[in-house]
Amino acid sequence: HLTPDLSAETEFAAEQMLYQAGHRSRINLPLIAGERVIGSLNLTSRRVGAFTPAHLPALSQIANAVAIAIENTRLFEAEQARREELGALYGLSRDLADLNDSEAILNLVAYRAVETIRLTFARLALCEGDAFVVRAAHPARLLGRDLRVGHREPIALHPFCARILT
Repeated sequence: HLTPDLSAETEFAAEQMLYQAGHRSRINLPLIAGERVIGSLNLTSRRVGAFTPAHLPALSQIANAVAIAIENTRLFEAEQARREELGALYGLSRDLADLNDSEAILNLVAYRAVETIRLTFARLALCEGDAFVVRAAHPARLLGRDLRVGHREPIALHPFCARILT
């Protein structure tokens, strides 16, 4: 959006704030990555008429370059996160293969879930008869009696689980 004279568009809050701050013209260009608008490039000047339609081609190219850079960074960060997750899963599977004690296995899974996925708390409960029994939790601090290791909770209190188990 090209606004060569902000005094003509002060009915909009953003333009009014810019005008009051001494800006007199502006141009907004969308940042487009693929089919998505991911942001906008907003440029202002203290001079009326600083932006004209002649500026659009060059500024559009700049906006496109910015959008590509942002999208590439997002994709790179997503790939890095995926690699970290896969590495953590591989490490967990390798460590689990070395364990033969169910309590140690459950404690390791709870610990790694919190540390790897950056959770606040993890607990593992196993079906024992008609109840879930908490067998591992991390961190192992008391967060209430229903979260501590050894706590029994009737499966009937969890309708979704009860439907799956019956």
